[in-house]
Amino acid sequence: MVASHSCSGEHSAVEPDTAAPRIGVHRHGWRGMSHWSMAGLVLLVGSIQWLLVLLVLMEGSTLEYRPSVFYVSDLGDKDFVEHLGGPPAFIFNASLLSLGLLIVGAVYVLRSYDRPLASLLMIAGVGAVIAGAFPETIQPHHGIGAGLAFLFGGLSAIASCRVSPVPLRPIYLALGCLAVGGVLTFSLQGFLGLPRESTSTFLGLGKGGMERLIIYPTMLWLVSFGGLLSGAFAPARRTTA
Repeated sequence: MVASHSCSGEHSAVEPDTAAPRIGVHRHGWRGMSHWSMAGLVLLVGSIQWLLVLLVLMEGSTLEYRPSVFYVSDLGDKDFVEHLGGPPAFIFNASLLSLGLLIVGAVYVLRSYDRPLASLLMIAGVGAVIAGAFPETIQPHHGIGAGLAFLFGGLSAIASCRVSPVPLRPIYLALGCLAVGGVLTFSLQGFLGLPRESTSTFLGLGKGGMERLIIYPTMLWLVSFGGLLSGAFAPARRTTA
């Protein structure tokens, strides 16, 4: 425990490995990973596997799939993907479901780390679970799940600023604002529920591009934040002495 002076003259102490308003550095070996590091590794694995499935396996091998026009969730529609000659749709749905479950599992560990962030990320994870369990063809379940994941994923990125190292805060804030702004634009411009072949655009982006303006910033944040925690960064709490 390290004592420090506050502006008001009060003494404070820093206790590592407990819930925090900021993140401190604690080194651990592989066998001695803290709970925070394990949670970060889970977030990292979950986000990377979904991005690889989305970008490489599904979009990359479905030649007639147009990311600027089609929704991401179209890749979970069995008949649509079969029509385009892509991989089985259950791979996309299972990957999304896995992402949601891994987020929920990581948040369970992080719940004492920062409750506002944990609450927001938990809702995003539950939304991903719902969206993965109920493909695009099952409405309104899928739409509700995707909406929760989109909005609360962006809000989670913004909330993480208060517990992240200073150099990363503006980056996380920008990614979160971009995602939340994308949700608002996506909704207000009427991109929800458009026909699959609709080529409506806003600021040069089709509905698929607008949706990715929400998803990619959130996933970039999740990869970075998961790596931050898994790289032996653990919370530190200030207590008054």
